[in-house]
Amino acid sequence: MATITVMAVATLLQLLAVDANSMLVTSNDPNLYFSEQNWAKTQDGGMVSVNPGAYFKLNFTGSAPIAVSLANMSAPGDPGDHFMNIVYSINNAEFIELPVYSTNRSIPLSKSLKPTDINTLEFYIYNSKQNHRRWFSPVGPGGAGLAVDGIILDAGSQTFPYRLAPKRCLIYGDSITEGVNAQCHAATGCTPGGDLCNNAATKTWGRAVAAAMECEYSQVGFGSLGWTVPGGGQVVPVFTPGNPEQSSWNQIYNGTPRSFTNIDYVFILHATNDGLRGAKPEPVTASVTGWLQALRQAIGSQSHVFLTVPFGSFGAAQNPIGSLKAGYDAYISKSPTDKNSHYIDLGPTAAVGLSHWGASIQGCDGIHPRGGTMASARHGELGAMIAVKAVMSMLG
Repeated sequence: MATITVMAVATLLQLLAVDANSMLVTSNDPNLYFSEQNWAKTQDGGMVSVNPGAYFKLNFTGSAPIAVSLANMSAPGDPGDHFMNIVYSINNAEFIELPVYSTNRSIPLSKSLKPTDINTLEFYIYNSKQNHRRWFSPVGPGGAGLAVDGIILDAGSQTFPYRLAPKRCLIYGDSITEGVNAQCHAATGCTPGGDLCNNAATKTWGRAVAAAMECEYSQVGFGSLGWTVPGGGQVVPVFTPGNPEQSSWNQIYNGTPRSFTNIDYVFILHATNDGLRGAKPEPVTASVTGWLQALRQAIGSQSHVFLTVPFGSFGAAQNPIGSLKAGYDAYISKSPTDKNSHYIDLGPTAAVGLSHWGASIQGCDGIHPRGGTMASARHGELGAMIAVKAVMSMLG
């Protein structure tokens, strides 16, 4: 992954207005691409996401400045809550990291592009505070949602289609998938061990899998979440049998359905938090079976689904022992013609250094893989291993 550069807040987080000399490119422009399963579209064309790793891309020409316009996320008297960091790249330069405050109405990205060039933008939610509201009313004071109105360019600018990967991946998981503790060493000016310091959504196994599978991807990771246990920010469990309202797999946030169109591959890596928080195997097994049935109904018969054992072997060799394979086998016994649902277990090799708390070569804390830069890039290695197993499974 590229090196992250932290720029001065005072310089880059000044407010911008969309005036007569500017134009706003919204999600209604088909050339502005948003990762497809982790953004919710508002009535006025704005987009909201609560997921670190959610991103958008744009090609444009005719503008020297560029900024991201945000919806109002504050209340009167709000002193400004630093609840999120984003990273972006223009013209494939190294990522630049910027903080997001609840009082920001825009995020200036550049003032000096060449208007005659076709310029490219990639923009990612890098991390956010896990204890802020991610599920109920995520936009506003105390919320963890990013509300994007659009992209501010000079008036008269043109947009062009972004060259996208041919496939689409939906990637589910917990804090590992979110990128918690993916970077162990504190950056200058942040609190060691804090969400806005050590978490890095772009340094995760899911991004590596998506690259290997040639996917644009939707990264849906919620810290502390499990099949049967809730996550941080009041996120409800992955799958609650008989209760879709109390399930998070099918919603972007509370009451906002997730789209399941145009998906080639679904990867899910859950059970770590079920194991760490004492869940029994039977409820986890029931949730796995029910989720496989419900997902297959939502996405159709052609998409490939990969039920993946977490790297620390939770749900397999560790508690809740054997629950994932039991859930998968129960589903296959009821759906014997489904040849596109797969079970992946990387085994003891993947579990080394990631099966219990305590720093290791593989993980900053012994549970979450390292993302790279200072030590091993275990996230990327594990993502490559999953992709190989997925291709082998599809080939039979």
